[in-house]
Amino acid sequence: MLLRFLVPWMLFFFFLLCFDSLSSSPNQAPYALRLSCGAAQNVVTKPTGTIWHKDFGYSGGISTNATHPSYITPPLQTLRYFPLSQGPQNCYNFDAVPKGHYSIRIFFGLIEQLGNSTEPLFDISIEGTQTHSLKPGWSTQDDQVFAEAIVFLTNDSISICFHSTGHGDPAILSIEILQIDDKAYYFVPGWNEGLCLELLRD
Repeated sequence: MLLRFLVPWMLFFFFLLCFDSLSSSPNQAPYALRLSCGAAQNVVTKPTGTIWHKDFGYSGGISTNATHPSYITPPLQTLRYFPLSQGPQNCYNFDAVPKGHYSIRIFFGLIEQLGNSTEPLFDISIEGTQTHSLKPGWSTQDDQVFAEAIVFLTNDSISICFHSTGHGDPAILSIEILQIDDKAYYFVPGWNEGLCLELLRD
């Protein structure tokens, strides 16, 4: 008789426990930031309806109109460039980025009023590690108009820096920081959070 009395109450408390654990840890969407560099307002691009956040997090630089070097370049109208007079290194710093595994994609642009005549060459570092160096002629090759890296972030922030090499001013059209699965691109037994993967090109 006692057992028949207790079972319904045990099931009731079990249900409450399960419900509480589900409601206290809801599934959150992966972190995503798409930044339109130089933009004063958020931008929506067609035909996908992608939302690009207005420019923020920069250490300096100047906003201006952009020229798209390639058909794969996001259809954004502005960029931010960093004159050498402001120093050989300028960065974007973003806080409140959850710890995790990320794909980081950076598209380069050309200053509209200067056109292709002043193709800038510069280096890129992510979290203090140099990941890319632009090569002469990048603006005429579709697979060179952007840089991409896969990194783990462990301190709730990210720093992306551009280093002048004395050949024009670094000019950035867009930055994308997209969270991916922690096991994405797992490929070797020694794979760990200290690895930074770079997109290789011929």
